[in-house]
Order: sequence, then C-alpha cells, then structure tokens
Amino acid sequence: PEEATDLYSATRLAAQEIGVTIHEWWVQSIDETLSLHLHVGVDPNLTLAVAHDRVDQLERMLLERLPQLTTIHSHLEPANADVLPTARVSAGLHRRVVSAVDAAAEAIPHLHDPHDIHVRQVEGRLFITVEALVDGALSLAEAHDLSTQLQEAIRAKVPNVGEALVHLEPR
Repeated sequence: PEEATDLYSATRLAAQEIGVTIHEWWVQSIDETLSLHLHVGVDPNLTLAVAHDRVDQLERMLLERLPQLTTIHSHLEPANADVLPTARVSAGLHRRVVSAVDAAAEAIPHLHDPHDIHVRQVEGRLFITVEALVDGALSLAEAHDLSTQLQEAIRAKVPNVGEALVHLEPR
C-alpha cells in the first residue's frame, strides 16, 4: 500500500508539472513487475498529436522517476476545464426522465429513495444527477457497484444521456 501511495503521489505531481490531470488510475502487479494504467485529461482544444506528445512526456517522466514501473498504459480524454453552457429541459422531459430514473432505481435491490433529480442539457446531451440512499454499512466498493448499476440503467432507459452522476447517501 505504501508503494502504491508513492506511485500515486509521484504521478499526480508529474501530471501537474506538464498541465494534465489524472482522474483514474490503477497499479497492477504481475510476475513481480508493476504497470500503471491511467486516464489522463488533456486540454480538449489541443490536437491529438500535441495531446499525445504531452502524455508521452508524462509517461517518460514517470518511467525515469519511478524505476519500479515497467510499463505505463494511458487513455487520453478531454479535460473539463471550462464552464459548460447548460440549458434547462422542458417540464415534460424532466418528468419523463424522473419517471425513468425512479423505475431504474426501483429495479436495483438495496438502492432506495432516488431524489434531488436534476436534468440539464449540456452540449446537446442530457446531464442527469440523482441522489439515492443505501445502507451505510455497505463497503464503498459495494455502494459504487450500486451507483454504476443505476448509471447503466438510466442510460438504458433514457436516450441521449451524456452523463449520469449518482450521489449515494448512507441511510
């Protein structure tokens, strides 16, 4: 665990130095070698070639600074650095989405009381946020699995979803 913490700290620092963000990462150990898997957020206005060069630079820095790493695999994504223009949806669409979210949540055991449901339109896609209650004794991993199930169910029931953000509260 301490070694992983050091890897994460060094990765975060290197990303800051070159102006990218890391929002998900995994360190994997196999046959006594370590590989780092990253989701790297890069300025969306850069060309793919420039963005790729930045991430290559990050990977080189990390391999130099962290000799225990043997490989790094990166997934490039646009970083959200701007305030996104957002529009309200019609009352009818909002009601339909709330109904779909309620139905999706009802089908997931251990997930209760979907509430505080917001529906916005961002860049032509729907951005849905919802809060729900789960047993506070669940592990974070179990709770996250429930939120992922709800996200997937929302996407299956509601067309044109750009993002489904689920915030779970202990009950």
